[in-house]
Amino acid sequence: MAGCVLFVFIALSEYVIVIRMIAVAEKNKKKRAERDPPSVTHVRPIRVNGDKVAPHSGRPSELHPKASDTRSYEGIAWDVTANRLEKLARYSYPVLFLGFNVIFWCYYLFKDSRHYSSD
Repeated sequence: MAGCVLFVFIALSEYVIVIRMIAVAEKNKKKRAERDPPSVTHVRPIRVNGDKVAPHSGRPSELHPKASDTRSYEGIAWDVTANRLEKLARYSYPVLFLGFNVIFWCYYLFKDSRHYSSD
């Protein structure tokens, strides 16, 4: 019973951690959008057959992507990390729970038979 309660506690803890990581990623995204509004830094003309046709507003993110364009806070990509953690838990949790139950029930069912067979 304690093992099952532990698994439920771990699942709920993982859920809270992932939700918090996603919230931090969204908060950082909003802060970055407020801090770095899109602006035109320079105008690049478009050339057709050697003639200048029209100016092209080149945004820095289009011309030279910065490292700050990734969703990160102090080097940690929270949304990517949250997705990886969620994917890891999605596959490992059922496998671990199944393994725990197989070991538990094998021990529980066969412990009495070993006791009776030694008589």
